[in-house]
Amino acid sequence: MADDVPRQYKTYTTPLTTRYASSEMCALFSPATRHATWRRLWLNLARAEKELGLDIPDEAIVQMEEHLILTLQDWETAEHEEKIRRSHAPF
Repeated sequence: MADDVPRQYKTYTTPLTTRYASSEMCALFSPATRHATWRRLWLNLARAEKELGLDIPDEAIVQMEEHLILTLQDWETAEHEEKIRRSHAPF
């Protein structure tokens, strides 16, 4: 996990985690771990699809490999976009 990622993304937090979950379990289910896992999944999916004949450029796979871990800038961008989208939500 990148060192510049804020602590809030490195741990899973609910009202019950302080009582029932270990720090290792909270780290395992943290947003940072969850997003890194999804990115690895997407990378492996792209590799498999390319192997099966889909037209996926090598450059796209290289870019995916270079961006497996979210940076502080990625988190800030995501927070900004989420605020915009939530401000337009009907509920």
